[in-house]
Amino acid sequence: EEGKGLKIVRHSLPYGTVTGAHGLLFISYCNTLHNIKVMLESMYGVTDGKTDQLLRFTKAVTGAYFFAPSQEMLAELAIK
Repeated sequence: EEGKGLKIVRHSLPYGTVTGAHGLLFISYCNTLHNIKVMLESMYGVTDGKTDQLLRFTKAVTGAYFFAPSQEMLAELAIK
């Protein structure tokens, strides 16, 4: 963002065979949805009209956001 990298941990894993079902499983983690939003907007050309060339070869089939609370938050929410 503005020349600075956004903090995000990501991992991808290809699966399948050449003749059968195949694809890429992708997962990422970060401490704020803002980072994911900025990266997706950049990939799809929202900010500058230039789309990521990866989109020429891939198609997102599904997606989801999940929340994982910190240990501190879990401790605060614990019934005493």
